[in-house]
Amino acid sequence: MASGKEENAKGPAPGPDGEEDDYMTMIIPDPVKKETSLQRATRLKREARERGVIKSKAQLAKEADEAREKALSTSLFDAPRTQQSKGLAMMAKMGFTGGGLGKQSAKGTPPAGITEPISVAVKDNRGGVGLDAEKRRRAEESGEGQRAAKAARLFEDIDPATYRERMSRERQAEKWERQVTAAQRVAATLDGENIPGEEAEDDEIPPAERRPISTRRLKSYPKEYRAYVRKVQEQDRLKRDRALLAARRHDRDLNGDEDNDDLTALGKKVEEYVEAEDLDESDEELEEFTNLGADEQLNSVVMYLREKHNYCFWCKTAYPDRDMDGCPGTTEDDHD
Repeated sequence: MASGKEENAKGPAPGPDGEEDDYMTMIIPDPVKKETSLQRATRLKREARERGVIKSKAQLAKEADEAREKALSTSLFDAPRTQQSKGLAMMAKMGFTGGGLGKQSAKGTPPAGITEPISVAVKDNRGGVGLDAEKRRRAEESGEGQRAAKAARLFEDIDPATYRERMSRERQAEKWERQVTAAQRVAATLDGENIPGEEAEDDEIPPAERRPISTRRLKSYPKEYRAYVRKVQEQDRLKRDRALLAARRHDRDLNGDEDNDDLTALGKKVEEYVEAEDLDESDEELEEFTNLGADEQLNSVVMYLREKHNYCFWCKTAYPDRDMDGCPGTTEDDHD
């Protein structure tokens, strides 16, 4: 009894946090707000709608990846169920305290065994186990791996702005080249040059019926469209050679007793044309012109048309005098 009185005199016992409990204060918990019937109906509809949504394969794959990563990143020793694991209890009795398996080589040094589980490598194809490693080994032996790595490094080093600028320059250069060819064709036409071989691009004209190659010296053409004349004649010569070769093969199918008159009567005789003497000769003036940029070549041909024929390549119009009244300028930008 004495001890009980002493305890009552001392007052209430301190709480777990060191503070004395106040028995005189009445703690009334906040009332739980009940869900109304309308809120419950709305919640049930929302849950039913979410359950009824059919997830796509991409969403299912994403959720599976997230669940796998979460499971792999969570230690089994931290899971609540692990504390009741009989296997873990047995390993603890055998001396396992966590970390890597195996005996420590020295005091304080970590064990040689791995401390993390082997990562899961998910295969997205039907290749067998070890197929990817074999492909990498073969690629390294053949040198394809080094070339692919070099190409990948070059691709990474490419600046998008620099790449777009380079592609823009290339497209502009191709446009100028097409315009140079068109301007040269116009210049040759206005000069009254009936260039043999221009119809070579038309496959409907038989090679034997085309005009013979001109004997005019190539260097006698103006340098502004001399390259165009050379290109046309080279293409014509190539087609004539092919036609002549085909005719000779057809002639070998005959019995061999026919002479030139017989072949002519049979329509099998094809005239052999002589190549232009200077078609393969070097032309320093032409080389100097072709070494210019495409924009400079175009400007040279355009000025040739204006000075000699009062013709504007951009207006597509021949003017009556050299003043060329009505033409906005000499460049394409002036005509925009």
